[in-house]
Amino acid sequence: MSQPIFKFDDAPRRQKKYKGSRKASIYLTMKDGVKIAAEMITPASAATGERFPAVLVQTRYWRAFQFRLPFRWILGDQPPMVQRIIDMATSYGFALVYTDVRGTGASTGTWKNANTEREFADCKEIMDWIVEQPWSDGNILAWGISYLGLTAEFAGIHGHPNLKGVMPMHDYWDVLADVGAPGGVPNTRFLELWSNLGRAMDRNSPRELAKKMPLALLVLQHVKPVGDGADGNMTKAAIKEHEKNVYPFSLTGVIKYRDDPIDAEGTKIDSMCMYKYKDRFERSGVPYYYWGSWLDAGTADVGITRFLNLPNRQRVVIGDWNHGAMSRANQFFPSKRKVVPPSKEQYAEWINYFDRCMAGDVPDERVIYYYTLVEERWKRTGTWPPGGHEVQTWYLSSDNRLAKTPPDGAEGEDEYRVDFNATTGKLNRWGAGLGYRIVYPNRAEQDRRLLTYTSQPLAEDVEITGNAVATIHVSSTHDDGIVIAYLEDVAENGRVTYITEGLLRLIHRKRATGDLPYKSLVHFHTYLRKDGMPMAKGEVAEVTIGMLATSVLVRRGHCIRVAIAGADKDSFARIPETGEPKIVVSRNRSHPSSIQLPVMSRK
Repeated sequence: MSQPIFKFDDAPRRQKKYKGSRKASIYLTMKDGVKIAAEMITPASAATGERFPAVLVQTRYWRAFQFRLPFRWILGDQPPMVQRIIDMATSYGFALVYTDVRGTGASTGTWKNANTEREFADCKEIMDWIVEQPWSDGNILAWGISYLGLTAEFAGIHGHPNLKGVMPMHDYWDVLADVGAPGGVPNTRFLELWSNLGRAMDRNSPRELAKKMPLALLVLQHVKPVGDGADGNMTKAAIKEHEKNVYPFSLTGVIKYRDDPIDAEGTKIDSMCMYKYKDRFERSGVPYYYWGSWLDAGTADVGITRFLNLPNRQRVVIGDWNHGAMSRANQFFPSKRKVVPPSKEQYAEWINYFDRCMAGDVPDERVIYYYTLVEERWKRTGTWPPGGHEVQTWYLSSDNRLAKTPPDGAEGEDEYRVDFNATTGKLNRWGAGLGYRIVYPNRAEQDRRLLTYTSQPLAEDVEITGNAVATIHVSSTHDDGIVIAYLEDVAENGRVTYITEGLLRLIHRKRATGDLPYKSLVHFHTYLRKDGMPMAKGEVAEVTIGMLATSVLVRRGHCIRVAIAGADKDSFARIPETGEPKIVVSRNRSHPSSIQLPVMSRK
């Protein structure tokens, strides 16, 4: 196994100096009166008067926990992973400020949706408060994973003079396209489970959490109250206010287009998307360091898209990890669970980055480090796609073949009755944000439910790095539906391994032209109501599907397969809701269906 090559240094620049941590919790009162629960964590062995840079972490999953005895004696007030991060940061002389965002945890107010302007304003007020504290040296860094990554990233839109760097991990640039409704198709399982998790935590109910996390009832008591928590009246009042919270799953049957309002005030989904604020982030000049994964929803594409759209100093790392890089997610080596690099090395890397941000010597660079699956090798590039690639077009052909030559016949089509029992499983990329393992077993059996096209065995190794694009000409018996295109590796022994996928709701098939909201390497679909295009009876429509980015080596002797589905029962909404739709895939001279693969030169 090659060593990771994306480190700033082999070891942290600053030395471990402190032991233990000192914690204190208070309420910070915002200008509108909402009280934000905050946990201040500083090195315990520090001398009186010492000052530290602060790492700001804003969460909607409880800033601290009240565990039941005897677990409280063992765990303190944080899950083990979080406590390890705290121990690492404080030992190197960093303070941390953990807050419950408004309407969650022990904070008052209501949570109406993610990343509101009011939540942004809270962040600025919190940063102003930090720099006034006697333990603060005036430097602030924002860090977080998933929702916490979003709050870290949005800290950068204020141009706050004391914010020196941000490190969002496994978060989202466009929450609709990246996770909520990729291809315009509601990710119903994730939205339901995530909504239920939020509701249980907002209600301070381990009993509700235990429905999905059985150990919660045994281990958890409730969110950690602010202060000594002697009477808990403020926490009780906060929980009462949370009853007005709104959760995204309730909107899945209502929202069909990107510009549909999500509340009575007319709020649109775009208001919670980072891309809407890219100009403000660019003006801030703040550097950032992003981590994502090939199989964690669309987080690899998030890093790449941000790289293409923001000129800020940045480095992006894309590995074979689960959500949060706590374990491996490598479909070609499923038995290898140990994460590379190990968590301890990851934390040291973060400390190095924070230290460089404070010192003002973050390299003036824009670079992506990425891991090529099967080859099991880290690579570095300053452009995306990396230099030395070419686009190869493979065509859907007769007898379920995938061929390099375009069809020359006037006729040629394949009928497919949508199998609504088709699935990629419950541990796929689309539920990864809930912290589950990511597992893609042998796809051979599932492919019998799909329409497949397979190449001849490859004469040489082929490295696919970038975004494949499938162009499928289809007609349908219904005016709406889904087309999912999977890219797969078929080994000599018949094992079928998932590589990546793309999907599109048929009413959203119109390709955008003119000024786009952000740069994309795949054909852009707006998902706007004005661009909706129901299928007409008998119409053959071109459906262009940008697949999620990957980097994989397909070995000589293996075959490349494109598999087409109209459903993934364990992830996405059933569209149409009723009926037995049939699609017809055209593969003839007038309507050649194909896939374009970004292939790297191996010379």
